[in-house]
Amino acid sequence: MSHPPTAREALIAEMLGDMARVLDRVEVLVPALERARVDLADQLAHFEGQMVLLTEKAKLSTAEYIARRTRESTANVLRLQTQAMSESARAAFGTEMAAARRQLLQPLEQLRHRLERPWRQWFMCTMAAGVASLASSALTWSLMTWGFPLR
Repeated sequence: MSHPPTAREALIAEMLGDMARVLDRVEVLVPALERARVDLADQLAHFEGQMVLLTEKAKLSTAEYIARRTRESTANVLRLQTQAMSESARAAFGTEMAAARRQLLQPLEQLRHRLERPWRQWFMCTMAAGVASLASSALTWSLMTWGFPLR
């Protein structure tokens, strides 16, 4: 039964040939895909290693940044707190000391006024002594001159 091939049979034969070529190509493609899979797995392992390093570096940088900013903030807060405490202490000390200073300065002012003219007190004492001496001398002289009997 060999009849002449029809167009349909010719197309089927050609299609079978094309299918054989496609299967041959797929069979060649399987090892290439396996190699690509292995290469991709190796690249993925390398990428994961790089990501681990990058993540560690990012964690370290972040920790350093946080530590630096914490130190800066702590120093700033400490400076502000010290300044506020100094101002408060200065105000409290000034208020308390003003009353104490007035109490101490009042007697010192009186003493200063007395000590500004020390000669005045000496002069008054000298004058009193001189007047007393003169009065005593005058009394003695008058008693001696007018003949007060001493018997």
